Amino acid sequence: MQFISHLKDVFKDKRYLVFFIFVCGGIYYLFDLFTYKQLIIGNYGEIYYFSHLISQIIISLLFALFLTMSVYKFIAFSSYSAKDGSTSFFATFVGILAAGCPACSITFASYIGLAGLLSLFPYDGLELKIIAIPLLGYANYSLSKSLYTCKISKRQKKVKKE
Repeated sequence: MQFISHLKDVFKDKRYLVFFIFVCGGIYYLFDLFTYKQLIIGNYGEIYYFSHLISQIIISLLFALFLTMSVYKFIAFSSYSAKDGSTSFFATFVGILAAGCPACSITFASYIGLAGLLSLFPYDGLELKIIAIPLLGYANYSLSKSLYTCKISKRQKKVKKE
């Protein structure tokens, strides 16, 4: 239960709780802004829509939690591990790629050249959201494990002997 105790430590300070709520609400608002409910229900049905909605909520919560813990660690140690951040960045990118309705996702993906890739999935990107959830979960767990660890690499200069 180290994860829970670290979360309690982070959220002891109300500023981090406010930051978490703001980021979570902002990410969910963006998801909701690009989601056309009637189009999704009409084309795929209510089960698909609710799966889509639940995955959006979970991704919003996990990303906001990761960002809050990252800010906490950065402020506490003034350091940030690229290894911990790369997993979350990838998972967030995958989750945002399939954020809205399938038509919006294909449009967004076409801007970065991935429209053909999204058309290969039978559920038009919902699979990517499902993949993003455990990736964000792992990123949060990994960051929580190293929340109080400051890794400063010592670079040693090689001295040439003449």
